[in-house]
Amino acid sequence: MTWQFSSSSSTSTSNPRFAQRTLDMKERNSTSTLKRILVNCSAQAKEYGGCVVAKVPEVERDMCLKEFLALKTCMLKTCTLSA
Repeated sequence: MTWQFSSSSSTSTSNPRFAQRTLDMKERNSTSTLKRILVNCSAQAKEYGGCVVAKVPEVERDMCLKEFLALKTCMLKTCTLSA
């Protein structure tokens, strides 16, 4: 990985070690959010996936809207709680 910094960057971000630590923290936070989504929303994901699979090959827009909205709501709640 190469680092490119503009000449106007602050001293805290011009240090590659600091920048890498910041990237690691962001990656860790997004990974833990994904883990929470997978744990909290697995039932909704299973229902949505089951609905889609049951309708293949006649897949149409909004055919599993109720299940999709339940999954979306769960995911948004999980992300909001982690923010």
